[in-house]
Amino acid sequence: GYVHDMAGIVHDLLFEFQTYFGPQTYFVHGIHVLPLTGATTFLLSRDWVAKSFPTFNKSCDADNFCMGSGFITFAHAQYALLDKDESWDRVLS
Repeated sequence: GYVHDMAGIVHDLLFEFQTYFGPQTYFVHGIHVLPLTGATTFLLSRDWVAKSFPTFNKSCDADNFCMGSGFITFAHAQYALLDKDESWDRVLS
């Protein structure tokens, strides 16, 4: 069966854990944060973020492309929903 908590691409009868950008975990997690707007705090539940963020962050930390491409921005934004002050400190470091 399907072992992931989310899908990157959903077809009629198939879930794929990848995106059109690529198969990296941070792409799948990051695309669920988009678009970043003032409504993001209403669209992403704290429980979902608490469950999703550790996987997102770990996959991004392990891949220099995530850092260089800007996808780390979405991890910081997601983490800000859990702890805005620590997230801001991470952005500045």
